[in-house]
Amino acid sequence: MSTMERGTRYFTFCTFTVAQLIHLLFLTIMGQFVENSNNEIFQTIYEANWYSGSSRTQLLYVLVLRKCLNPPVLSGGGLVRLNLFSFVQ
Repeated sequence: MSTMERGTRYFTFCTFTVAQLIHLLFLTIMGQFVENSNNEIFQTIYEANWYSGSSRTQLLYVLVLRKCLNPPVLSGGGLVRLNLFSFVQ
């Protein structure tokens, strides 16, 4: 194998690795967006004037807050949570 072929293979490998890292970054950004959206919904409802609403509205607030306690997450095969923290690790 000549030096030129080795250089070409190395460049191809590096390009592929960078492309896969960028792809993984986009997936983890989407997972982070899902987690942030859930946190924003929780904070907005938690800070609302729920006590001034009707009893039915108060019940709906409680249901939504309860649902936000188990946030939706994107995961890789159920093994790894896809968020920016896992990307950095």
